[in-house]
Amino acid sequence: MNNRAPYRLFEGNSMSPIISESEEKPVVLLFTAEWLGSAHILETFFKELAPEYPKLVIYKVDVDSNQDLPTQFGISQVPTTVFLRDGEIREYVLGVLSKRKLRQKFQNLLDES
Repeated sequence: MNNRAPYRLFEGNSMSPIISESEEKPVVLLFTAEWLGSAHILETFFKELAPEYPKLVIYKVDVDSNQDLPTQFGISQVPTTVFLRDGEIREYVLGVLSKRKLRQKFQNLLDES
């Protein structure tokens, strides 16, 4: 049985640690808010898929409790998912993705060389 937490809650105020971490492992950031219904749908997909991708580091960023990080990443809408690898932002996805599309994005991030 896999007891790995589906994602970590990011509470820092700087993107530097995330960028550095993405140099070691691919990182996915989910920018969300507790009051947003569509974000809960996306979070459910993250929870279901995360155990399939233990090589990804997945963070949830609550934009209400952490207003600095969304600004640093240029986030103006939630939910937004940011994919990072090798210290670089590879892709931004606005809105809710289907579970199938999210799985594909996770795999693509891992497959990049």
